[in-house]
Order: sequence, then C-alpha cells, then structure tokens
Amino acid sequence: MQVYGTLTPSSQIPLVERSPKASLVISHMARTPAEQTSFPDLDNWEDSAEKKRQATEAVNALRQYLAKQQESADTERERIETQGRIRAIQERSHQQQQTLSSMEDRLRELSGRLGTQQAGHDFQT
Repeated sequence: MQVYGTLTPSSQIPLVERSPKASLVISHMARTPAEQTSFPDLDNWEDSAEKKRQATEAVNALRQYLAKQQESADTERERIETQGRIRAIQERSHQQQQTLSSMEDRLRELSGRLGTQQAGHDFQT
C-alpha cells in the first residue's frame, strides 16, 4: 500500500491560521467552494439527498466563517485607521500648543519692554 501523504492533525490547524501568508492562501482557497450553490456531482448516489444536505450545511458554515473573518479584517482596518486619525489630531494639537507657547513667550518678552521704540518695532515683525 502506497502512502501519498498524511493528514495534518486538527490540533495543528490553529497554528496554520496564525501565519499571515497561510491565512491568505486558505481564504483564497475557501472562496470558490463558498460560492457553490448546487452539487451535481452528488447526483445518482443512493444517499444523494443526505450528501447534498451535508454539503449545503458545510458550504453555509464556510460562508459564515468567511463573513466572520471579513468582519474581523474590517474591524482591524477601521481600528488602524482610527488610530492614525487620532495620532494626526494629537500631532496637530501638539504643534498648536507649541505655537501658542512660543507666542506667549514672545508676548511676555515684548511686554517687559512696553513703551520703547524697539518693542513697537519688534511687535510689528
């Protein structure tokens, strides 16, 4: 008896799912079967009705899984985009605070020389 390969134990499947590249390959492979709506290859079997029922259940479960994965990816993408927007807002706020602080320093320095000709000139520039 010739052995062509061995099945991966189901306990190792979560390890495969953790790999980003493997996850992309699995998702790509799962899309075609998830789109299947009929099962003509299951016709003419004694128990074809049962096989078709099981195939339909399996495809529905696969669709649900893919939808959940897509939702997780969308949520992650939204989270990253939100963090980027928050970072940009914080950076603008920090820049505005620095500008305000430097203006306060300049005004304080000018107010000490209030009434002098140089202070009037410095104020205009």
